[in-house]
Amino acid sequence: MSYCTEDGLTAVMVKDMVNGKWGYVNTEGEIVIEPKYEEVSAFHNGYAIVVLRELNNNRKHLLIDTSGNYAIDPDYDVVSEFDANLFVIDDNGAEGIIDVKNGSFVIEPEFDHILTERGFDEKGLVRMSSRYYGKIGYIDKSGKIAIEPLFDRAGYFRKIGLAAAEVGKKWGYINTSGEFVIEPKFDEAYDFNDNGFARVRINNDYGIINEFGEYMLAPQSDFFISTDFDEYGLALIESDRKDGIINETGEVVVKPKYDHIDVFNKSGAVIELDGKFGLIDTSGNIVIEPKYDYLDNYDESGFLRFCTNKKYGYINENDEIVIEPEFDFIGEYDEDEFIRIQNGNKFGYIDKEGNTVIEPIFDTAADFGETGLANVTLEGKYGYTDRQGNFMPIKDYY
Repeated sequence: MSYCTEDGLTAVMVKDMVNGKWGYVNTEGEIVIEPKYEEVSAFHNGYAIVVLRELNNNRKHLLIDTSGNYAIDPDYDVVSEFDANLFVIDDNGAEGIIDVKNGSFVIEPEFDHILTERGFDEKGLVRMSSRYYGKIGYIDKSGKIAIEPLFDRAGYFRKIGLAAAEVGKKWGYINTSGEFVIEPKFDEAYDFNDNGFARVRINNDYGIINEFGEYMLAPQSDFFISTDFDEYGLALIESDRKDGIINETGEVVVKPKYDHIDVFNKSGAVIELDGKFGLIDTSGNIVIEPKYDYLDNYDESGFLRFCTNKKYGYINENDEIVIEPEFDFIGEYDEDEFIRIQNGNKFGYIDKEGNTVIEPIFDTAADFGETGLANVTLEGKYGYTDRQGNFMPIKDYY
């Protein structure tokens, strides 16, 4: 197995049927980092987290640069990437954040856990759990405790400066000083959106509040609100296994009638009804009737991948065909790159007009990376293809 990285290196497993190890080769297939790791990851911003099995059989997570040198003292266990050049490390059970550029601690390792899934929030804070009390608090970018660890659980500060927090099995909202400005009275409370609205739950009833704690929709049992409000001020509701849409003020935009409604993006939201897929706009108007066997709008191009009669292609939001449905599979649309396709058991590439640029001859294929190469396999051999379809095998590895 192999995969490209943005730094032009590929992770490959050496041919050792008993003790297979991972290393890195460059785009010429030359070994640049010896295969000695149990696990590897793609390089990002010049660094990669790797796993080394130590003599005592412990698994050590390390950070290396593109030369294979340790970027962080190997005495530390690297937990995860936190932000640009910042990594969470574990020092004998205590977590901190280190700046890889100068090797200094941004946040000293003195916390049980640093909650890193979204990095610093919009107020420059990050959640942590105290190694002494087992409670949640917040630290700032200088490593100072901004809010003492007093909460059983706590959320993410958004632009309006409020975060959901739980004490004694009840949720309310705190400000950046750690003070409750909306008293903890909810059984569940969710993040505010940038407009200052959030969904809350009391018992099994869902409602909507504003940043002052006033109800825009009092808790009710007709439906539950299943998502946070998105950038369009909309959230999904569900009743009797049907999906609908509500806005921030509590107005039902679409009554629960669809089998599924996907997330909105600039082209709209995909709907499913009786096994067929279509598209609606933010007002709930049908833009494309539910008629396709499959439809998704995850692509940032604004085009929609669709399937009809088991063949895939692309349409635009006006239901006009951009790429004819001629393929057993089609990858993400990219105006600047080739698009991966599959016919039968073979993979190839087309351009944005749907013209074949590399015939489907590969057993497996990945998308093209910034190096201008794509990882492929051909007749059991791993390697690359360039945009002219030239296959370059990586010798002695698989």
